[in-house]
Amino acid sequence: MRGQEHYDAVQHIDVRPVTNSAADEHETAAMHERTPTKMVPGQATTVTPHKVASRKSPLRRNIFRKRKCNAVQWKRNQRKELRNNGKLYTSSRGKKVEAKTLGKVNCITCRFKCSSKISEEERQELFTTYWQLGDYDKQRSFIWQNVTQGNKKSTKRKTFSNVFQFTVNGIKHRVCKHFFLKTLSIGKKTIDYAIQKKYLGTFVGQDRRGSKASANKIPQPVVKQIHDHIKSFPTMESHYSRSTSKISYLGAGLNIKIMFKLFKEKHYPSEKCPISESFYRKAFCENFNMSFHKPKKDQCSVCNRYDKRKRDGTLNEDMELEYSRHQQMNMWAREEKQKDKDKARNDKSVHVSTFDLEAVLPTPCSLVGELYYKRKISCNNLSYYSLADQKGTCYKG
Repeated sequence: MRGQEHYDAVQHIDVRPVTNSAADEHETAAMHERTPTKMVPGQATTVTPHKVASRKSPLRRNIFRKRKCNAVQWKRNQRKELRNNGKLYTSSRGKKVEAKTLGKVNCITCRFKCSSKISEEERQELFTTYWQLGDYDKQRSFIWQNVTQGNKKSTKRKTFSNVFQFTVNGIKHRVCKHFFLKTLSIGKKTIDYAIQKKYLGTFVGQDRRGSKASANKIPQPVVKQIHDHIKSFPTMESHYSRSTSKISYLGAGLNIKIMFKLFKEKHYPSEKCPISESFYRKAFCENFNMSFHKPKKDQCSVCNRYDKRKRDGTLNEDMELEYSRHQQMNMWAREEKQKDKDKARNDKSVHVSTFDLEAVLPTPCSLVGELYYKRKISCNNLSYYSLADQKGTCYKG
């Protein structure tokens, strides 16, 4: 017994010497109200109450073998999104990168008079527009649309001259390079790459960050070996829901660990296997609609829908009424079955039986490794059961 049930079942018996003092009797009653005791010969033993939990345990999550991966929640993708939006993020090496901010600039003495043409509020709007694009290609297109490259007339080493401009209220204003970089909070290399990848008025570059192939990537021939090995196991369809379910079932004695062990014995018996069990498991779950569980008996759609709505808290009056009628029909069917059963027992001229087709049984069934790859015979068992004399008959095929 746990908790309060234990206290309710304990008999409070005081085995101390009896006194006639009213104060002592009052003190004894108060003590029994505060602390429960259990009967021990010769003494009164105090039972320590159970502590109340300070917090509730979190709800248990249902983890499925073939759960879908959510790329949006990957750390590298979240980090990339924050970087493209100019927000604070932590690099893959753990370095903290500050958020982009509007740089301070004073171009009063500039020959283009940038500060007098574009106010701080308009600069902030340009800065926000650029970083709210949140896409590498769109941001580079924004740059080359506002930067024009032309030939330089002087005889210095510099061959090209860039013309920077911003469009504010439909009017283009030429600005200096320093004003342009500080307003967008970018570097010179960003502009050089955007102009370099400009072709026929279109940005043809692409974000190549993270596009390099992994150094330990599994070769494609090995992946094909895994797929062929999984396909080599015999499968069967669901017995009850074969018309609505596309899933195939493997033998009940199999699991991914056994399949991976058989894979190593078949393809890499004397050398190190180039893949791990986790990679084999990933290939099985992502590329095949298979399961090891035996097909369960089909469930009533009304009861199944009612239970699901009840768990989700989305029940309505129509659903409650339908479920109530369904349960009444269930009770009526059971009563009629019992009447027929009693009638068959009393009247020998009446015969009542039930029949059902058992789930498909793969034959032969063995733990020998070679038999896992053999095409097995599907055994069907049609069974009849007499309710009067309780005798069963099976017809196998």
